[in-house]
Amino acid sequence: AATARRDQAAFAYRRTALQAFREVDDSLAGVRRSGEQANAFAAQRDALAGALRNASNRYRAGYSAYIDQLDAQRGLLTAELSLVQARADRLTAYVTLYQAMGGGWSRDDAAIVRR
Repeated sequence: AATARRDQAAFAYRRTALQAFREVDDSLAGVRRSGEQANAFAAQRDALAGALRNASNRYRAGYSAYIDQLDAQRGLLTAELSLVQARADRLTAYVTLYQAMGGGWSRDDAAIVRR
């Protein structure tokens, strides 16, 4: 009976440790993925900023309508909003990683950060 309890405790410990490693690994993947997304949105924002400069120059030179400049500006603002959201997602991923590594965050605190 004592051997069975010991084996059961060892199995429970092993299962808990594996779950903890899995949570940390998943959290690291989330940090990496959100960083890649933020980099992609930053590159998109930079490209759209150049497109806005070109559209503004074309408008000032009389080669295009003002609506083209406004459309380029709208695209840039949308990209900037996406970048801000991606950066917020990355910060949330860091909180999740900290929590998975045994940090002092409760699930309620993490939910508040996600909002």
